Amino acid sequence: MCQAARELLGLTQLEFSKLSDVSKKTINDFENQKVEPRSRVVRALREALENRGARFYRSGEAIGVLVSRPHVKRDDAEDGTGRG
Repeated sequence: MCQAARELLGLTQLEFSKLSDVSKKTINDFENQKVEPRSRVVRALREALENRGARFYRSGEAIGVLVSRPHVKRDDAEDGTGRG
């Protein structure tokens, strides 16, 4: 979910590292399921993503992430193309 949110927000691992104050290596290892980070690190990653507009959801066994894009004007978003 972390990688999906990061990519939906258009962040590179390096940008995400700077926003979260977590090393790029740790982020890469986490996204590739090589490590299970400490709760402090997970919290920092989640907060950095949520501060950029990501929202995480769980319903039963399903989990998901939604990303808001506040910079898109309302009339541009009406037809889903961004062209109004």
